[in-house]
Amino acid sequence: MTTFLLMYWRQLAAFVAVAAWLGVAYGFGYRNASNHFERVIAEEQLKTAMERAEAITQAKAADDALGEQALLQAKLGAEEARKNEVVTNTVIKWKVKYAQSPDAGQCVMPPDFVRTHTAAVTGRLPDDTTATSGSDAGPARITDVDVLDVDTQNYAMCRKWRGQLIQWRDRERLVRP
Repeated sequence: MTTFLLMYWRQLAAFVAVAAWLGVAYGFGYRNASNHFERVIAEEQLKTAMERAEAITQAKAADDALGEQALLQAKLGAEEARKNEVVTNTVIKWKVKYAQSPDAGQCVMPPDFVRTHTAAVTGRLPDDTTATSGSDAGPARITDVDVLDVDTQNYAMCRKWRGQLIQWRDRERLVRP
């Protein structure tokens, strides 16, 4: 065996040198590849974190804008409610003034008008629209003052509900663009 080693010692030394060199090269390559993949993973994590931070910033800005819009809508709604209150109070004053005038109450509503007006207000038709019973035969005397009183209350309520519906619609539009 020693003769074998003496005879091929150069080839064996070259083989060991090449193997050592390949081992070192593999180690460097493995370390570089490992560092590269760690760098790529770190960059991806940083990118994801930055995207999350940007999304949070945008969501917060959108939430702030939504809050500002909601506040503006609330202010506009309150202004509209104040205007509605002024109109309602003015109409009530006019109604009282009219009711105190000598011409008030002189206009007695015919039974057909009363029947039609009642159906329009209640949303229900009378059982028999051609009969002369019911409002025709009743002792109630309905005048223009009575109609004005009912209509004033109904329209004031309608304006109030309209304002609320508009606020709800606008609030819904803010929440779901």
